Amino acid sequence: MKQIKFYIIGLIIAGLSIMSVSLQSKLHDATTQVEYLQGEVQYKQAEVNHLADAIEFGNAQHQLLVADRNRLALMRIEADQERERLRQELQATRNQINELRQSDNEQVQMWANTTVPGDACRLLKWSECADGLPDGDSDRSGLHGPAAGLNAALLTNRAF
Repeated sequence: MKQIKFYIIGLIIAGLSIMSVSLQSKLHDATTQVEYLQGEVQYKQAEVNHLADAIEFGNAQHQLLVADRNRLALMRIEADQERERLRQELQATRNQINELRQSDNEQVQMWANTTVPGDACRLLKWSECADGLPDGDSDRSGLHGPAAGLNAALLTNRAF
């Protein structure tokens, strides 16, 4: 009977040892899984931080684009107003020219029929001969193309 008690105690100890090893294995597996999940949490947190930064950058870009759009809208309004002002000024100038064409004043008619002197025409043509210069500015005045309108006005016959 004592032997049976030793066998039973031995079996109980062996069972407890086997159960202890099994529990240690399960504990190790659970610990490994917890560490893996902590790594996943850190990775997902890094992803969330990256996406939050991307959203913040996108919002900043959006604000810049909205500001640019508003500035361009204002510039367009100003350009439209300037174009309308210039159109009205052109119309007023055309009206003045039409009045001068119909003038009975002899001085105005003499001025209208006077031709531009040849020297002035040659000088104006010289300013147009800037083919060799990269910017087309023969006298380096820094003004591009204003002489073209002046040349056309001076070279036309002023006969009304």
